[in-house]
Amino acid sequence: MNVIEFMYFNTSGTKGIKKVEPLKLCFKHNSWYLYAFDTNKKEDRLYKIMRIKNIKVTNEFFENNNRTLKETLYADPKDMINLELEIDKSLTYRVYDEFDESCISILPNGNYLVNINLPENEWLYGYLLSFGEKLRIISPSHIKNIVVDKMKKSIENYI
Repeated sequence: MNVIEFMYFNTSGTKGIKKVEPLKLCFKHNSWYLYAFDTNKKEDRLYKIMRIKNIKVTNEFFENNNRTLKETLYADPKDMINLELEIDKSLTYRVYDEFDESCISILPNGNYLVNINLPENEWLYGYLLSFGEKLRIISPSHIKNIVVDKMKKSIENYI
């Protein structure tokens, strides 16, 4: 396969040129990422697709050798928590777009029960809030409390 080169904006907004061996596309935290070996840093990295610009295919080649994604690229396992969520049936498209089918079951009322492990951080709270009134956090209770506090603070912005 060919090595590719592109301009990339990191999370700090710094622009740089990357030269990578692309391995696969990954859907993570509601976004698409390129999983690739960075030839300068000599390590596997994830690049958010929306921050990749000006892609060029080079004349350099590499062999994939069926390398697999390192779980550590996603999150430290000690930061992961198990969530049990009830999501309204009106959001069927989101449930099947954003969660693996093995995490989903259908409740008697037609809503979805989703059991998933995700990293506990600010991204998670914002992600859960993005479901609005169509989500009920069943467990863990401390996540429910954090999200309720964030909702209250948001309401205060409009009062």
